[in-house]
Amino acid sequence: MIRDGRGRSRPRPGPCRRRSRAGLPLVYRFVTRQTVVLAAPGQHTARMNLQEERGTADAVEARWQRMPMTWRLVRDRAESKTLPQGVLSLLEAASAEPRLRRLYPFTKQWTLWFSPRTSPPFNVDVPTAEPLPDGRFRVRGPRAGQVVGETDTAGAAIALVVAHLPADGRQ
Repeated sequence: MIRDGRGRSRPRPGPCRRRSRAGLPLVYRFVTRQTVVLAAPGQHTARMNLQEERGTADAVEARWQRMPMTWRLVRDRAESKTLPQGVLSLLEAASAEPRLRRLYPFTKQWTLWFSPRTSPPFNVDVPTAEPLPDGRFRVRGPRAGQVVGETDTAGAAIALVVAHLPADGRQ
């Protein structure tokens, strides 16, 4: 055990007494205040290489599958259901659009964004969609402050996003 700056004990990175299901000795891979990761020797590196081999398309698909679950949890725990339900509606409508489905979706301050990059810094040349407190939806252009339009439904908002996608193949 080692002590951190606040005097709390943490496991020391390196071998430990626990073993994997296969009987291999486990190793502390990294230690943070919240997480201790145990892995068999070489397992962490193999997992990282597998992610690199899978590529961008799999990362985008995994994100499209994970985001609705996350927003359902946010909606269920929120006091006001309007904005989380709006983001969830936008996600459901956007997932039906093949051109958007190739892009990496992410949210920031209740706004749904799309990027061809799967990690920061995200490329934001695509319009964004956001729910409004009154249940309507606003579509903004890629430039700050540019409002493309407001709609009554999430499907119409996503149709506006698709209509304003760049035509030069960057998406």
